[in-house]
This record gives sequence, structure tokens and C-alpha cells, in this order.
Amino acid sequence: MRMDEVNGRKSALADLAEWMLLAVLVGILDYATGPFISLTLFYLVPVAGAAWFAGQRAGFLVAVTAAAAAVTSDMLVQTPVTGGTFLWNSLSRLVLLSIAAAVVSRLRAERDRLERLDSQRSHSLALLDRGLAEPARQILELVEHWNGGINELRTMLRPRAETIAFLARDFAEIVRLQRGQIPLHRSEIDLVALVEELRAERKGALQFLTPTEPVRIYADRARMRQGLDALLALVGRTDEGSLSLARQANAAEVVISANDVRQPGERTDEDPEKVALTVELARQLFAPQGGTLDVSHNPLTRSLRVTARFPLA
Repeated sequence: MRMDEVNGRKSALADLAEWMLLAVLVGILDYATGPFISLTLFYLVPVAGAAWFAGQRAGFLVAVTAAAAAVTSDMLVQTPVTGGTFLWNSLSRLVLLSIAAAVVSRLRAERDRLERLDSQRSHSLALLDRGLAEPARQILELVEHWNGGINELRTMLRPRAETIAFLARDFAEIVRLQRGQIPLHRSEIDLVALVEELRAERKGALQFLTPTEPVRIYADRARMRQGLDALLALVGRTDEGSLSLARQANAAEVVISANDVRQPGERTDEDPEKVALTVELARQLFAPQGGTLDVSHNPLTRSLRVTARFPLA
């Protein structure tokens, strides 16, 4: 176990102990005020605090501690309520505190989820903004200052228009993924067969290295194809692009690489946003299927290496 994990666990235990101590202190206050003043609302404070800051399990533990402190207080002050009524009141208090812990922890989890979604969308919007700004500016400059023929203008406009279409398409897919609008239908698939299909579509434009035996994974075939196809589009028109598939321990490893991802007619500063947005799309397609994605991209040399790993079926 790493040191930061040990420190994190110690910190969590310390926070839990503080909330439990606060529940005990409320119990002492409950004893001091006597049997005729209910302090149930005060017991909610440590329970809600633990559930919000330390999670649902901590909230339940503090709820049990608070309920035990309340029962102890009632017994020490010799409350006139006894027997079945006393048992009912004690259980009701425990259930109430437990429900409060569950509700508060759910609210915190939902808030964290919305914050993550907002952060992802903001990041995607920033990538799209940076990616669209440059080709749009170039198109405007060409239209305003072009003095050549129409065919030459079309040739100059085409790569800029393709860049805009590329970014808009992938951004739309990312938003749909984040909203959960693209369902995943997982089944056992042969990754070698899928890669061979991609090879046939590219008609020798890339080098493909695949094993002879099947490499089976449990995934959504359509989304796997979409992710790999998007990554291959980054290197699909280069002369030195390659894809290799291999079995590594308990995982299938796909490596897509190119020494220069510059496309014909591209400026040297056009590819970082393309790479970032495409990788973001592929990562969100692969993650629900147990896949990971590592990327090494050098904007100076224009080299790119993407390594995707998937657990074997």
C-alpha cells in the first residue's frame, strides 16, 4: 500500500472519530438537560456531517453511535418511558438518523456527479473552442483575401472544413456519452476480427500487426469500433502509421502510433486540439468497458503513440 493511501486512510479514520466524539458529546448534553427536552435535532448534526464529508458508511456508523448515546442518556436519567415504548422510541431514533445519513450522502454524491459532468463539459467546450478558432480564422482570411482560382480555393478550404467537421462530430459524441444517451450492449467479441475489418477499410494505408489466434474481450462492439476508428483517423493518412494488437498477461493491448500525424495541407499548430478531443472521446467509450487509454503526443515532432488495454474475456 502506498504512503498516500495510508495517510488518506488515517485521515478518514480521524475524521470519523471526530464525528463520533461529537455524537457522544451531544449524548452528554442530552443527559445534562434531562428527560423532558429532546435533542434529536442535535444528533443529526454529527450524522449529517459524517455522511457529507466522509461518506455513507461513516454516516451510518455515527448514526449508530448517536443512537447508542441517546439510549444511554435516557437510561441514566431514568426516563419515565420504559418497556416497549422505550424500545420503539430508540429504534425510531436510529432509523431516523440512518435515513438522514443516507439522504445526505446521496445528495453529496449527486452534487459530486454534477460537478464532474460540468467539469467534463467545460473541458470539452474549451477543446472545441480552441480547435475551431484556428481553422475558422483561416477560412475567413482565405475568403477575404483570395485572388486565385476557384479550384485552388476549394483545395485550400477543404482541410479546414474537414477539421471543423471532425471536431464537431467528436464533440457531439462526447456530450451524448456524458449524458448517458449512448447505451452500451456488451458481449464477447474477437478483437482480432474487429481490427481486420478496420484494416480492410483502409486498404493498406496503415501497417497492421495482429496475432493469428483470436483475442476475445467483453465489450460493446459498436463502441469499440467507434473508438478505434476515431483514433485511427488521426494517423490514417500518414505514411508511417501503424496498429499492433497483442495479448499481454490478462489484457489485450492495442497500440496505435505514427511518427508524424500532420495531414496534407495542415499547419503545424492544428493537431493538439484534434488529438485531445479524439482521445477524450475514445477514453469515454473505452472506460465503461474496463478499458484504459495512455497517450504520448509530442507537438514538436508530431509523433503520437496511443496504448489501449482491455481485460480479456
